[in-house]
Amino acid sequence: TVKQITPDVISKWYFGEHEEGEWVFPRMCQRLKAIMDVLADHLGDIGMEDRWDNPHVAADGSIQCGCLLEFDGITAWRAHLAQAILEALSRISS
Repeated sequence: TVKQITPDVISKWYFGEHEEGEWVFPRMCQRLKAIMDVLADHLGDIGMEDRWDNPHVAADGSIQCGCLLEFDGITAWRAHLAQAILEALSRISS
């Protein structure tokens, strides 16, 4: 039951042995956070009222990313997002 899930149980599971190796769950959390941080930087932060950093299509048809870089089209912008995610993930030890 839910009442059996104590801080000690969570700690043992979190820091305990896993089939995939030591510290696998914390690394997964770090990876997810890195991806979420990149998406917030490039897609805009949810809940920001001014929305100045939201990506948008400019009058000339280019795409302005939330990081304020501009791209000729959707393919280039998507490649930019993918590269930013890969770079963020590469900074996390495996």
